[in-house]
Amino acid sequence: MKELYKPLFEPCTFPCGIEIDNRIIMVPMATKSSFENGMVTLDELAYYKRRTKGLGMVITSATRIEKYGSQPGSISIATDKHIQSLSKLANTIKSNGTKAILQIFHVGRMQTSIVEKRYFS
Repeated sequence: MKELYKPLFEPCTFPCGIEIDNRIIMVPMATKSSFENGMVTLDELAYYKRRTKGLGMVITSATRIEKYGSQPGSISIATDKHIQSLSKLANTIKSNGTKAILQIFHVGRMQTSIVEKRYFS
């Protein structure tokens, strides 16, 4: 390995004290594989399990913060009912020694038109 790339594989400590094993990070990618209610599916858990081996950190796909504020198939954190599902996701990612970051998302000012198209057509 070239000397230039060695720092990528060294541990890194953030100012807040959190340490990651290396500087390789999986950036968010929309899988659109959650249930309609925003609960994580077994396929989604398998997706993250396969991809987190050897990584320092994973940032999840966009996670909606309210019922209608996202795309179909996205993970949700809109209610306390989602905590158990999200815990399974976090534990799956962390089982490989990888840190997990939840990317929160809201569709923003376009929410009204999306809700109308999806639920009132």
